[in-house]
Formats: sequence, C-alpha cells, structure tokens
Amino acid sequence: MVCYDHDNERVIDIANTVEEPMGEFGADGHGFTAELRPKAAVYPLDLTENTRIALLKGYSLLSHCSWEAGPYIREKPLGGHVHFGIPASDTIKETLDNMAAIMLGVLEPSETAAIRRNTIFTGRGGYVNNQGKPYGLLGDIKNKPWGFEYRTPSSFIVTPGVTTAMYTLLKALVFEDAIQGPSSWTQLDAATRKALAFKPADLYCGNRAVFLEKLGTLWPILQNLTYFKPGMEGRPLWSSLKYLLQVIEKGGFRAVPDMKDPWKITAAAAAKVTAQRPVPHRRTGQGVPVFDWNEFQGEFLEAARQDTGMLTANAQGEIFRIINGRLVPEDTPAAEVVETPGFQELWGTEPAPTLTWSPDQIWGW
Repeated sequence: MVCYDHDNERVIDIANTVEEPMGEFGADGHGFTAELRPKAAVYPLDLTENTRIALLKGYSLLSHCSWEAGPYIREKPLGGHVHFGIPASDTIKETLDNMAAIMLGVLEPSETAAIRRNTIFTGRGGYVNNQGKPYGLLGDIKNKPWGFEYRTPSSFIVTPGVTTAMYTLLKALVFEDAIQGPSSWTQLDAATRKALAFKPADLYCGNRAVFLEKLGTLWPILQNLTYFKPGMEGRPLWSSLKYLLQVIEKGGFRAVPDMKDPWKITAAAAAKVTAQRPVPHRRTGQGVPVFDWNEFQGEFLEAARQDTGMLTANAQGEIFRIINGRLVPEDTPAAEVVETPGFQELWGTEPAPTLTWSPDQIWGW
C-alpha cells in the first residue's frame, strides 16, 4: 500500500512515520510502501477482519493521505504476499503456478501488473531481498519458520470483497494440494492440464485474453475444490468466488482513489481498534479447526447486519447481498452491480455435493 499526500504531492516515507515499522501497520524493504501484517487466522473472513484492524492502526498517523493499493502505484511495485502455516512443496508450487496464476491473469489490472513483473525493485532492501529480480514472478515462494510465503500476487487489498475472495481462493487451492484432493494440479488428467497450460510470458506481459480463454476450464475445477464441499469450512465462502466473476467482467480489480472508503476506515472505527481483540483462531484439541456456523453467525453476521443492515445468508450458509438478482459482498455499491450475460452460466453454478468430512483426516496436516 502507498500513502500519497495530495496537498504536498508526495508519497509518504512510511518507515519514518509509523511508530512500529515491524508492527501490523508498518514498513519493510522499501520505506515508501506500507506493509500490513495482520494477525494470523484460520478462516479467510477472520483474516479480512484482521486486515481491517491492521489498516485502522495506521489511521491516526496517516489519515490525511490517500491510501492506494494495486500492482504498481506511484511508481512503486506492491505485493499481495500471503503466508501459509504449512511447509511449501513442489506440488503446492505447481498448483499455485498453474491455477492461482490463471486467476491473477484475469483479476489483476493488466498494464500495471505487467510493469510490476518487469521492473527490478531497487529501493531500500528490495534488490537484496528479491535477488535482483522483479516481484511477482511464477514460483515466487519464500520458506518461513512457520510455513511459506506466496509472493506472486500483486497487492489486492483494494476492497474487503476482493480481499476476502483472494484469501479464500488461495487457501482453497493450497488446502486441495495439502490433502492431494482430486482438483489439485497433480491429480488433474493430462488433457485438463494441457488446456490450462500457458506461457510465463503471458502472465508477465499481462496478456489477459489468454487467461480469459482458460476460465471456462478452470471454473468447474474451482467449484469442486474440497474446501467448498458441504460441511467444509469454506462452503459459506463460495459466493465470494462467484463475486470475482463480476470483477473479471469489469476488467479486473482496480486501484481505488482511497482505500479508506471501501474499508470504512474512519476516526470513530480507529478509536475503537485498541480495545478490539484480533479474531480468534477457530481451533480446538490438537490444532484441528472447528467451524461452527452458529458461532460464526453470532460473532460476525449479526455484527455486520447491525453495521450495514444489508447482509443475509442462503440455506448453504453463504453470506451475500442480493442486488438485481446477484450475490455480492456487502461492501459492493448497488450502482456497481451490472448485468453480466457472458458469465450467467458460471454464476449460477454451485459446488457438487459430497460426503461429510472428517476433521481428523482432512485437517491432520
């Protein structure tokens, strides 16, 4: 994220502004880009809320600036680096490089995404940290003591809806590979892998048309990811992926003039953040996440209804608003919801039913 002072026409040096450069709202590598380190969470919506808390912690110092995110903002490359609490593997890398990358190819703004992937970052710490290569190349994974960091995506925290969908997509793909589910890359048949294959140069140059042609092949695979099956933790989040179809239809996500607006980053909200606790990990026993819909509804859904008066849920527990017959995240303005005839067939699809899952078996990793 970049903070831009329009009065003085300059990008703010975050490292010399924030109180804790290595805190939740801090700086790293390049002082002119803010790095968010939200508290870890198991459930993607929890991570979205923790991301908002991290943003709120920067309000008191930088409320006078416009906050901007995207692949390449104010001549600064920005990354949407996501951390996972399991070790990286060659098969996880293949799943992300061959499946998540297709979604990046249709979701990221093509022009600025191409600039990011073709510009060597020479700012403070950037050249050393990235070994003299551009940010966002395929296979850009860094091992960490707790697991790994996936660094190929650009900064996608433009709105809560896009953020939730991206967190969900990436977790669902990593989870599928971790359990070697039928929709992981290595388990797909050769014909399907061939249909999804692309040249790295297509991603690096922002050749969006190549990836749009592959969406019809990829989408049924995403539908059948284990994470979205009935009884699974991710089932209520399938609607967030369907929302991405509208984002794709509009040409991908766009940098907004000021992220504080869609994220509802206000003085009143920032004043409360010090009293808030991070959303707890939904774990019990031997590190096995337990998703309790009633608990989730009590902790999140009712609070969101009080805040916006807009949310509802369907029989499968998917959270959405209905505008013009479309399921959309609660932060989507009605004026932004348009007819999308080219995606009607995909939009109406639902994940296929499956047997109930065993937490000990699936979450053992």
